[in-house]
Amino acid sequence: MKAKELPTKLAIALVRLYQVTISPLKRLFFGPNAGCRFYPTCSEYARQALVTHGLLKGGWMALKRILSCHPFHPGGLDPVPPKSASKCCNGDDKHTTQSEKVLFPCGSPKRG
Repeated sequence: MKAKELPTKLAIALVRLYQVTISPLKRLFFGPNAGCRFYPTCSEYARQALVTHGLLKGGWMALKRILSCHPFHPGGLDPVPPKSASKCCNGDDKHTTQSEKVLFPCGSPKRG
């Protein structure tokens, strides 16, 4: 394990500790509707974001997600975006089909 991976692994372990100890107690004390309004849950989102994006970016994504958890937010499906989003090399999303994304990751070749 690299030294720079250690803080990320520690953060993931802390999230997992929360998931197995504190999270189950919420329903016990606050009732069956005390669950997360998002899918995946905020703690699982944090774990996935840390695994996928590392401590800084994943931690920032997790913090934003936790801050959006309030009674006025509808919640819903909110998966962690993949590490290499479907953006092209110049930041534009010019893909039209899944096969073009695989074959031409920086956009379709010029035709004509």
